[in-house]
Amino acid sequence: MALLPSISDDLRCRFFLSYALAWSVVGGFLANCLASAGPAFAEPLLGIDTFTDQMDYLRAANEQVRVMTVSVQDMLVARFHDQELSIGSGITAMPSMHVAISVLYWLAAREISPKAGRLFFWFMVVIWIGSVHLAYHYALDGLVSLVAIFCIWRAVPLVFRAWDRLTLPCLALESARFADEHRSRGVTSAKAANQTSILGLQISIVQMKSDN
Repeated sequence: MALLPSISDDLRCRFFLSYALAWSVVGGFLANCLASAGPAFAEPLLGIDTFTDQMDYLRAANEQVRVMTVSVQDMLVARFHDQELSIGSGITAMPSMHVAISVLYWLAAREISPKAGRLFFWFMVVIWIGSVHLAYHYALDGLVSLVAIFCIWRAVPLVFRAWDRLTLPCLALESARFADEHRSRGVTSAKAANQTSILGLQISIVQMKSDN
């Protein structure tokens, strides 16, 4: 959806930077600070039997219709005990990246249309409920993700505005340096004039974005 030609460049940039920050800040920094094991791993890793009934239910359901998450959870437990380090073998519950990315989709979809916003809102709700039902996460994990992604989404425009303010002096300095260099060489060609005009246009665009 972010690649559709009807999506504005500002929204596209906002989404992709938020996506990158979601994985680095929420899935990296916060996941390490709030490291925990979800319900599926409470008993095999910590000896806590609070969620035994839930896991028995999931395993019984898996006997009737394959529940992919059960085999994946068993694989993660096996790799943990074998101390095997590989991509996708980590175990952490808080915050939930399942919920984090679905929240980001919802926030971006709201900017496109109310209908898209409603669709991705319910998508987020289903993902949140599913993450708890399948014993990957606690409900609180999703709430932490929602708050974190909302803060990132609100902060990204501020990052872009700060970047534009930093870029403007650099462009002005480059424009002045370029003009002085060509004057010292006695160059007054149309090419030099065009390049100076382009730099001036870039400065004007950045200035307009900063003002907005």
